[in-house]
Amino acid sequence: MPAPKGTQNRLVHGLYAMKRSLSQAGYNAIDRRTSVGKALDKWRAELIADLGGDVSTQQSAIIDLASKSKLLLDSIDA
Repeated sequence: MPAPKGTQNRLVHGLYAMKRSLSQAGYNAIDRRTSVGKALDKWRAELIADLGGDVSTQQSAIIDLASKSKLLLDSIDA
């Protein structure tokens, strides 16, 4: 069911704009100079370390998807 006409929800949280930019540019769309980008890079590095350090291509793709999902969920929680 679509949102009612005239709703301003899209202006409040920006989730769809973020999803669109992440789907178009991928994980590279995240600015790593910001505190959010640095925290996400730290989380990603810890995840890779937990997997043994040297990850396969498939694991790397899953880690990228998990990073994007974490970014979206954390932005909603905030």
